[in-house]
Amino acid sequence: MTEHKMTVTSSNEEKKKYKHKLIIFSLLLVFVIIVIQIRVSLIKKEDIYKYKNCEPLNDSESKINNPDSSCTFNECNPWPANYSHWMQPNQKIKTCKVNDRNIYYTINDGIISMKKNVGEKVSCSYTCYYPANSGNATAGSTVKINQPIVVDCDVLWVKCFNQSNNKLLYENIELELRKLNEKPKETRDFLKESYILPENLKKYDLHLIVIDSLSTYHAMRALSKTREYLMNEGGVEMRYLNTQADNSVPNAYGFLLNKFQINVVDLFNQKPKKINDWRNKNSCFTPLDNSTYIFDYYRKMGYLFMYADDCTYETFNYPNCVGFVKPLIDHTTGPHQFLGQNFKNSGEIRANYEKDHCLLMGQRILRYHENYLKKYENQPKASLVWETDLLHNELNSIFEQDEEFVKFLQRNKKYYDDSFLIFMGDHGFRLSKFMNTDIGWYEHKNPYFIIKPPKDLINNKELMDNLRKNSIKHVSHLDVYATLLDILTEGAKNNFTNLTPYDLSNVVNDKIKGFSLLRPLPEENRSCYDMNIPPEFCLCQPNYKVLSKEDFKNEYEGLKKAFITELNNKLKVDGLEEKCASMTINENEKDSFNVKYIERNNIKAYEISAITKPGNAHYRAQFDHNFNLSAGDIIRADKYGDQAEVCEKLSPNRKYCYCKILLK
Repeated sequence: MTEHKMTVTSSNEEKKKYKHKLIIFSLLLVFVIIVIQIRVSLIKKEDIYKYKNCEPLNDSESKINNPDSSCTFNECNPWPANYSHWMQPNQKIKTCKVNDRNIYYTINDGIISMKKNVGEKVSCSYTCYYPANSGNATAGSTVKINQPIVVDCDVLWVKCFNQSNNKLLYENIELELRKLNEKPKETRDFLKESYILPENLKKYDLHLIVIDSLSTYHAMRALSKTREYLMNEGGVEMRYLNTQADNSVPNAYGFLLNKFQINVVDLFNQKPKKINDWRNKNSCFTPLDNSTYIFDYYRKMGYLFMYADDCTYETFNYPNCVGFVKPLIDHTTGPHQFLGQNFKNSGEIRANYEKDHCLLMGQRILRYHENYLKKYENQPKASLVWETDLLHNELNSIFEQDEEFVKFLQRNKKYYDDSFLIFMGDHGFRLSKFMNTDIGWYEHKNPYFIIKPPKDLINNKELMDNLRKNSIKHVSHLDVYATLLDILTEGAKNNFTNLTPYDLSNVVNDKIKGFSLLRPLPEENRSCYDMNIPPEFCLCQPNYKVLSKEDFKNEYEGLKKAFITELNNKLKVDGLEEKCASMTINENEKDSFNVKYIERNNIKAYEISAITKPGNAHYRAQFDHNFNLSAGDIIRADKYGDQAEVCEKLSPNRKYCYCKILLK
């Protein structure tokens, strides 16, 4: 009995000791986790930008053939150690119940009519808005809905009133694609007289879906299911697409117009400067009509063209540019965008509609595109869908839409099976200090790109082999343009056979600067200079060394003075000096002025990163050995809207502005 008690007592004591140890271990584990979380959350501001997330590519493993030893292509970890400072990937769609407040009228197949049992006291009317010059819109007459009416526009503002007291009951700006009865035939005046295309050409559809600010790595993070779906459908990604400028418009010049806006220089000034396509003219104020717009070519070849965008400006009209004087579009959201920028309550009306119908950002224009696919199923189609709102201002909203994109693509599979479908970005994300990290800096210059050929070309070995080999080569937006032209002309002419290298300048009255991705690209990767890409946007990163402030004091101070002079010279454009404060280096910030350099044949080139005041703005720029700004562009590496657009909304140089009224 005593022995049994001793055994039980001993067992209980061991259990108590075990529990005690377990409690201590658990407390230590919790303590360690808390310490780690605190350390992560309290990482010094300057340390966030010093994490090394990108490493030079191993040429033998990547198979990228880079002949230039002065620069290196990088491979980055899509999920950097500090990603939680910049993005929240677990963002999910909130539960939503549709609340359609329109109990008054319907629009079906282009016919608007009053609903039954509305009552005699309710009166509804609509006003059509039609595309006009330079991204504007003109209003039609206001029409009362007394009976079913065939609507002759895609954008109409509908208002319903209680006639007894004239109280507004409901209003909405409708975006409805009405089918055109016929399309006038146009001349193929863009083709060279010597170039002949057969009349019975097989015309595959072409659809571009552009996600503004989508980089290759952010597509890996946020759109894994979309990418997997497109690749299973035969899509091929281009890993090293190189942007040619900072923001949307000058990049669109590349893949839609075969043009570049910024002069291109050699980093060491050992090659002649390449002058941009507008030379001394301002591209913003130069009409784009009768130029090289690729979708104008498609229209002239009999394609029905649709353009949809959810920005308040059309692509080539931002922020206050001429763009196309005459609309070159069969269907467009343009008037919808025009109302958004010119009528104060239109934004609220559109937001309420999307909220009531549980639409996520960008889904309304995808619905418009979907209607276009359905209504013109048996006609040649070419479309450009530009999703601006989804990613332009912050990194997170796109995470919740991965499955939504897959559903959209699956729903429209039968239309895309007969299409070349391109899903791409124009540049990487740029409106936060994420751009000051090594991966953010790299991503800005590396937009996402995947091309899916039509279903009956997936087994075309020559085509698919070319795409796969090109997928690990250095390519540009000008190459994308050449690809779109090839799909329309030479590729189609030969039914996408005999896809050997071909100069597409033989096809059109223009010098084609890029190479079609459907054909073999040069074995050695082309340099950014060869591809008309300014050095400050080049993916092949110069092998810089740090310029020591102590050892090279005169150089360092000379570059600091040159940088501030160049920065403040930017404020002499468009009368910004009157509105914007003069900039100086913010010496209160650690690492407020850093210089790296590279040297070739005793000639140096420099990269500067700087933080200025007022406003704590972050910049990067490249300077030559004479301390001159290399290409004329200083890149703003953080968000500037709340500092600049308080007093200036239109100037391209507003990114350098800190409004004086904010100093008061």
